[in-house]
Amino acid sequence: MICAAEFPTIPDGKVSALNMKRTMRATRGSKATGGSPVEPYVDLPSGIRTIVFTGVKGAGKSTLASEVGSDLGLSAINYSDLLLEVTGLERKDALDQLSDAERLDAIQRVQQLLEHRWADDSAVDQLLLLTNHLSVISDGVIWTPDRNVHACLRMIALCVVFASPLEILQRRKNGSTADIAHALSEIDEQQKVNAIEAHAVADIYQVPLALFRNASGAPPKREALAWVTGLLQARRRGR
Repeated sequence: MICAAEFPTIPDGKVSALNMKRTMRATRGSKATGGSPVEPYVDLPSGIRTIVFTGVKGAGKSTLASEVGSDLGLSAINYSDLLLEVTGLERKDALDQLSDAERLDAIQRVQQLLEHRWADDSAVDQLLLLTNHLSVISDGVIWTPDRNVHACLRMIALCVVFASPLEILQRRKNGSTADIAHALSEIDEQQKVNAIEAHAVADIYQVPLALFRNASGAPPKREALAWVTGLLQARRRGR
């Protein structure tokens, strides 16, 4: 885990290169009417609690959650993977092509899937590692959901995985990017937005916040493993 001072910050509290917009509703709206492209979250079953792993695409959050979950015997689920499962699509970028009605239908099916999958554990305080996003980029604009919707995730802790924009771009294997400079700037700006969101969400929901730098040759698995282990021990003592 790193100190908060090392996490990307916004000079003077502003996002300069991109126009950050906050949505006041947790629904997916039409771009023509200025609605948000951020889909509503699934309301997880009442017996579920989550440690949320977040970060921009390519930061390494899914890999980190999967590795930590495997070592500790915890289920790690990826929200995008659940959408792929219920839609039958194979690529995550195909999700962007869904119509509003198709996406809302997929979200409802994810809800049903989760309720069925953990039906026997509805009365148990089961802990999952959930990979999700604090922001998305659509048409060059960074969007974030209303912070109230994070209650649906039933989180007990939040961690943000970040990396240098160049490493993230390389992990995305986006060799066809025409404007590398713009892509790097966009990644940098989104990580800054995530920094604001992470601190705000952790403060609102009064949950621990961890910040992990995922650098090539030095993945933060050991630090993340120790952090989650500490959370598990604290939960056991509190029962």
